[in-house]
Amino acid sequence: MLSWHVHAGIGAYTIVKTGTLTVEDGCGGEIVYPQGSAFIEPAGRVHRGKAGAEAVETVQTFLVPLGTGISQNVPQACGQPLTVDECKDHGWSDFNYPRTFSNQRDCINFVKKGNSDSDDDDDDEVQ
Repeated sequence: MLSWHVHAGIGAYTIVKTGTLTVEDGCGGEIVYPQGSAFIEPAGRVHRGKAGAEAVETVQTFLVPLGTGISQNVPQACGQPLTVDECKDHGWSDFNYPRTFSNQRDCINFVKKGNSDSDDDDDDEVQ
């Protein structure tokens, strides 16, 4: 089992070459990727990979800013929201890495601005 970690930049493009890989999200939930699956591990989302009964081999490409590593180990946490929908229905209160949100609007503005610091006083329309 890998440590909890995040990727910088765009994230990791992953192909499962052999075995079955389970990716556990720091916000809860798991996705199982069998041999031959291809997926993106999004930047900023805390996760870890777990192998099944047999060894797993993956091929990965990382697009990260110059001078940064391909991943950073972090404690288990609920990483940044990826979509506006994750902020709705009090979902904003679940996120605690790399920051927390004061309300739904703050969370949605964070997503809309490309996951950069939000300004709670922003006049962007929130739906």
